[in-house]
Amino acid sequence: MAINFIKNGCSAQHPCATLLEDIAILVRRIPQVNWNHILREANSVADILVKKGQNLPHGLHVFYASSPDTTHTLSLDAFGSLKLKGCN
Repeated sequence: MAINFIKNGCSAQHPCATLLEDIAILVRRIPQVNWNHILREANSVADILVKKGQNLPHGLHVFYASSPDTTHTLSLDAFGSLKLKGCN
């Protein structure tokens, strides 16, 4: 749904209209953009970082070392191991 909104836009009254306009402005600055849906399970490190970011103050945060959970997830990714949601 998000990719469809970005590609096709939405009405000016939609709650996401200003966000989509900001995305459109940024995209016009980049010569080529490809939009692809990546399952959360296939992008586990990004998912972990997003969750961590929700507990941080607004602004840029630089991590000089990975936390144990991201290190473990990166290792699984390097081995091509996919952990499906709800599976241990």
